[in-house]
Amino acid sequence: MELKNNWGVALCHTTGELIQDGFYLQCADLYFKHEHDLVSYLRTLGDDSEGEDDKDILLSRWYAQDDMQDEGYYYSQWLPEDANYVELDGDIYEILSKRKIN
Repeated sequence: MELKNNWGVALCHTTGELIQDGFYLQCADLYFKHEHDLVSYLRTLGDDSEGEDDKDILLSRWYAQDDMQDEGYYYSQWLPEDANYVELDGDIYEILSKRKIN
C-alpha cells in the first residue's frame, strides 16, 4: 500500500486529526497540529504564575525546561516511514495493531 496524505505519525490532541508535522509536549505525551493549541494547553497546566499572556514568553519558558526537567516541547516533521496511523475510508487505524481509532 502506498501512503500518500492519508497517514500520520500522531493524532492531534485538540483536533483529533492525523498529523505529519506538529508540536510534541513531552510532559503530557501529547501532539498538537497548531502552535496556538499548544499554547492554550500550556496555560491550562497552571504554570503561568507570573501571569504571562505573551505566547513567546510562555513557549520560551517551557522550551528552557527541556534539558532540566524533560518537560519541554519541540516541533517536528515526520516521514511516511515513521507513520503510526492511516486513514482509510474516513476511519483512522493504528498501523501496527490495525485497531480502529475513530
